[in-house]
Amino acid sequence: CSVGGKHKRHGTVIKTNYREDFENGHAAPYQIQLDEGRYIYAPVDRDECVKKSNVPPPSCWICFDNEQSETNLIVRECACRGGHNGFAHVD
Repeated sequence: CSVGGKHKRHGTVIKTNYREDFENGHAAPYQIQLDEGRYIYAPVDRDECVKKSNVPPPSCWICFDNEQSETNLIVRECACRGGHNGFAHVD
């Protein structure tokens, strides 16, 4: 994710069509939890703002599979870093 200028941070998309108190009821394409723990949103869906990683996704802690599709993404279920890795399929 681009967090201003040329600064890039790694993170995980945790919500799509993210809504906050944006003007005119608009939604952001993605809410992202940065690996450092902070939450941000991508105001537009463009590569200069946010782009898919070339690193394989982590395994789902429920089914232990790392296959995903546009309708069944692997997302960070929670921010915990405990016994499970915190990633699960949407469906």
